[in-house]
Amino acid sequence: MKVKAPELAAINEEKEFPKARLQVSDVREIYNAQLGSENGKEKHTVVDYDEISWFYAHTRGIKTDEKSYLEIHNFADPKKPVLLFGENAKTDESGAIKVKINWRQIKNKVNFLTVYAIVKENNADGEVLYDADGNFSMATAKLMKSRD
Repeated sequence: MKVKAPELAAINEEKEFPKARLQVSDVREIYNAQLGSENGKEKHTVVDYDEISWFYAHTRGIKTDEKSYLEIHNFADPKKPVLLFGENAKTDESGAIKVKINWRQIKNKVNFLTVYAIVKENNADGEVLYDADGNFSMATAKLMKSRD
């Protein structure tokens, strides 16, 4: 017998049936995350403080009525306070999370500042659901100041 349930992970999938009952657990994940365009088609690798970006990611196992909390951190010093945050980020019907990011809101604008995204459940104290941790293939970007 084969059971297909993409939103569930089998804990004992190697056991023979019917000798063992299939045990499953909910899988909650955020994947294919990036900082870029609103529709997720363009990644912002280097972005000006005057531009707008979006945190865009696909989800699995996160319901549309669940709240997520987005934080933007400084890669050079992750212990410093959060640079930006977005409350009440929700998953849409397609399973995507989209949060608008206005880089102008960062007070101390440093040229070529590397930033990355973390998404938590509910609020700043919630469980971490996604952490780019400065991995440049993920939700990271370098911020640059425009020439005045």
